[in-house]
Amino acid sequence: MSIKGMIIKTIVTTIVKEGISAVKKTLENHKIELIVNQEDLENAIYQHNEFIINTTKFISFKELKGNKSLKDTYIDLDIQLEPRRQKFPEENDIRRNIETILLGNKDKNHIVILGGPGAGKTTTVKHICQLILNTEIDIDFSFPILINLRDINDSESIYSILKTTLGIEVFAKDKDKTFNIDNVNLRNRYINSYLNSLKAILILDGFDEIKPTRVDIFYQEIKSLMSNLSSTVVILTSRSPSYNYTIENSIEYEICDLNDDQTLEFSEKWFSEKQKSDSFLKELRKSKFYDLSLRPLTLAHLCAIYERTGKFYDKPKSIYKKLVRILIDEWDEQRGIVRESNYANFDSEQKFEFLAQFAFDLTVNYSQKKYSEDIFIDTYNRIYEDFNLPLKENKKVIKEIESHNGIIVKSAYDQYEFVHKSMQEYLAAEYIVKLPEIPVKLFYDTNISNELAVAVSLSSKPNQYYYKLVFEIFTKQNLSPQFALEFLSRLEYEKPNFKEHLLIPFSFIYILNLLSEYLFDERNYVNKEFIESFNSIIYKFNNHIEYKTLFKKLTFFVDEDEIETDPDDEGNSLYIMFINDLENEIDQETLYSIDITQKFRIPVQFYDEFIYL
Repeated sequence: MSIKGMIIKTIVTTIVKEGISAVKKTLENHKIELIVNQEDLENAIYQHNEFIINTTKFISFKELKGNKSLKDTYIDLDIQLEPRRQKFPEENDIRRNIETILLGNKDKNHIVILGGPGAGKTTTVKHICQLILNTEIDIDFSFPILINLRDINDSESIYSILKTTLGIEVFAKDKDKTFNIDNVNLRNRYINSYLNSLKAILILDGFDEIKPTRVDIFYQEIKSLMSNLSSTVVILTSRSPSYNYTIENSIEYEICDLNDDQTLEFSEKWFSEKQKSDSFLKELRKSKFYDLSLRPLTLAHLCAIYERTGKFYDKPKSIYKKLVRILIDEWDEQRGIVRESNYANFDSEQKFEFLAQFAFDLTVNYSQKKYSEDIFIDTYNRIYEDFNLPLKENKKVIKEIESHNGIIVKSAYDQYEFVHKSMQEYLAAEYIVKLPEIPVKLFYDTNISNELAVAVSLSSKPNQYYYKLVFEIFTKQNLSPQFALEFLSRLEYEKPNFKEHLLIPFSFIYILNLLSEYLFDERNYVNKEFIESFNSIIYKFNNHIEYKTLFKKLTFFVDEDEIETDPDDEGNSLYIMFINDLENEIDQETLYSIDITQKFRIPVQFYDEFIYL
C-alpha cells in the first residue's frame, strides 16, 4: 500500500470508529442496535470513494473525438461571493475560485453554488472531488460524499440514500419495537451524528433537477442537514432561478461567466494545435458570444463543433442543432457497428426527429435524468408507431440509440443519460415546437420551463409563440414562481430573435400580476428572494439597448393618475393601469386578447427599477 493509501486508511479507521460511537449513543434509549461492524462501514466508504474517482475523471464531452479528461481541460472558474439576484448592478464582484473558498471556510459554513445552464456547476463538483481524493488541497475534511439529487427515485429520500451509501444498518432489540427502525426522525438523527463524525464534504448536486412535487420535501431535508452538521460541510448546487431559499449557516455563491483569460486557457487546453486555438479565438471575438455571457458548456460546444467543421455558430439553438447533427452523422459514418434495425436505416433527419420525441417522452414521464435500459424500452414502446417502426425491434433500436456517439452516454451499469441536461432540453423543445398545440396539461405535474424557453427561440415566429404562452397559456392556476423564473432566465440566455415591441416588457408586468397571489403573504409582505431573482433576470434583458428602449417606451403608456398603493401593505406593492392607446399598439402586434383595463399588481421594487423614471 502507498503512503497516501496508508494515511487515508488510518483516517477512515479513526473517523468510522468515532462514527460508530456517535450512532450507538443516539440509539441507546430506543432498543435499536447497529448491526454492521467497523470493517463493513469502512468498506462502504472505500466503495463510494472508488465510485467518485471513476465518475469524476472525465468531463461530459468524453465521447467527442477522443476522451477529454477533467485534469486536461479544467480551468479555475471565478465564483462570486453572493448570487447575482442579491447584487446591485454597480456593485463590484468579490471573486475567488473554489479552492480558495474551501481553504478559507474556517467556520465550516455550508456552501450553495449557483449558476446558469452549463455554467460549470457539475464540473466544479468533479474538481472538488478530485482535489480531496488526490490530496491536492490541505483542508480539514476527510473525503467527499457525492449524492446526485436527480437520481433519487420517488420511494427514496436524501437521508435514505445516505443511509444506504454509508452502509448503515440497524435492527430492533425488542421484536415488538420494530417500528422504531422506520422512525424517520430517529434515522435522520443517527445519520446526522455519523456524518458529523466523518468530517466529510457532503455534495448534493442538482437541486434544480428535483421533481417539482418533491422540491419542498428535499428542501426540508437539506435544511435539516445544514442545521445539524457542524463538522461535515454540505455543498449544494443548483441552477440560479431554481433556488430561492435562505438557510442559516450557509453561504451562497454564483459561478461567473468566463473572462478573456479563462477563454484563452480553455481553448488552448481543448485544441492540441495552437494554430487551431488561435483561429477559433479569432472567430469567437467576432461573434455575439464575445460581448455577451460565455459559459463553459457553451464554449465546449463551440470548440467541439469548430474542431470538426471549422465553422462558428453564435446562437445557443444553432449550437445545439449543429452538435446533434454532427453526432448523428458521425454515428452513421462509423464502421464496425452492426446495424440491425429499421431505425439504423433512417436518414439523419428522421433520426433527429426520433431522438427529439424520445427526449420529450423521457422528460415528461420520468423525474430522473438517468435511465435504465428498461425505461428506454418503455419509451420506445410509446412512440414507435409514430415512426412506422416495428414493436419487436425495441431492443435493437435501444441498443443503437445507446451507441450514438456523444448524445447519450453510459454513466454506470445499466444507466444512461444525455451528455448534458441542456442537450435533452433542446431535443425535447424541438419536439414541443412542432406540436399542433402547446402541452398545457404538463404544467401541472411536470416542469418544462426550460424546454418551453428553448421552444420560443426555435419557433419561426418567436414573438407570437411567446405571446401565446404568456397571454393565453399561463394562468394564475398553472404558473408558479419557480416556473416563471426558470422560464425567463432560460429565455434571456437563449436570446430568441424577437422583433422589437413593447409587448415584451409589458409581458413581464403581466407575469408578475399573474403571480401576485404567490408574491405577497397574508401581511402583504413581498417574497424578497423571488423579486430579487426576477429583477436580476430583467436586468439582463435590460442590458440590451433594444429592451431598454422598449421599457422606456412602455412607461409612456402608464396612467400616472391611476397608480395606487394599498394602505394595508406598507408600501410593498403598487397597482398600475395603462392608457387606452396601449390597446392599439397591442392589436397591431398580436391577435391575442389582453385585458389592459385591469389593475396590475406589482412589487414596488420592480416599479422603482424598471418603470419609474
